[in-house]
Amino acid sequence: MNKTAIVALALASTTIGTAQAQYGRAQPPFGSDADANAAKSLWRALSKAKLIGPDAIRGTPYRGTHPHGVVLTTLDAVVNVSGHKGAVIVKNNYGGREVSTRAVANDPDTYLQAITVMFKREAYSVETWQTYHWSIYNPTVRARIRKRFRNDTEAQQYLDLLERYFARNLLRAKRFHRAISVPVQQSPVRYIVFGGDCILTPARCLVETINGQSFVRLFPGEIKKPLPGVDYSKLMLEPGDGRVTKPSLLARNALDPSVQAAEPGAFPVAYAVLLCDGHSALTANITFQDNLLNILLTQETTEDRVNRHALPPKPEPLPPPTPVVPELG
Repeated sequence: MNKTAIVALALASTTIGTAQAQYGRAQPPFGSDADANAAKSLWRALSKAKLIGPDAIRGTPYRGTHPHGVVLTTLDAVVNVSGHKGAVIVKNNYGGREVSTRAVANDPDTYLQAITVMFKREAYSVETWQTYHWSIYNPTVRARIRKRFRNDTEAQQYLDLLERYFARNLLRAKRFHRAISVPVQQSPVRYIVFGGDCILTPARCLVETINGQSFVRLFPGEIKKPLPGVDYSKLMLEPGDGRVTKPSLLARNALDPSVQAAEPGAFPVAYAVLLCDGHSALTANITFQDNLLNILLTQETTEDRVNRHALPPKPEPLPPPTPVVPELG
């Protein structure tokens, strides 16, 4: 049976670096030898953790939805891959004639069609930013900073200061992200969100290795060695405003509206106003301004809603009658 393994390195909730390898192919759909070696290291870690292979832990089969398998099983764990410790999710995709959850439970190997692996890299780790040459670790940025100083010693001291400052802010960002990720329980407020959905926006990034160095590609046009027959646009881009994808705006993990949200109710959206404009131009869009003004003028506040549904106050009880004592003549 021809089976496919898909390896995804999650950098954030909606930013994933993807490498795919298919058994029986002399060459993977995309990536380099270094990418293939990284996938092999991950595969060995998964096997050691008994998440794949003949001794793998068997998950409980459940019904899947397109484009995933008709029946799925999911396992999750924390693994160490080449010194990097991160969470991993392994999803087995089953299909074929007469496939069912019962059939998969009794004979999983017969119906197994693909294994999808999502390995999370810590987005708030300095190591991740160093690996992909982001921000202060970008060689072009560092060279530009060095030109501002008279000697290398002063330049290096300033770069060291920036790195410490950057690490501090990464920690603050992690704490902030964690704080806003707490699910809202029975929130009295539902959100009206504004965004765009007419621009193909990076949803997943591709990690390309060139001469032993890893580079993150956000757009198909940035890939230096694309392989023929691979629809990189479909793999990497989704409708959005150029910066925020439509699923991210709606706090969803999938573009398909039929796919249930990962945590229903975590971000209570009343409705969305979608426009055809870029992220930076949204607030200047006349349709945005018209809708926002209408909402501000017509939407009742939480206090108004509470007062409208509140029961009228109970009347004060009447004082007891004063007894009348007849006068004696």
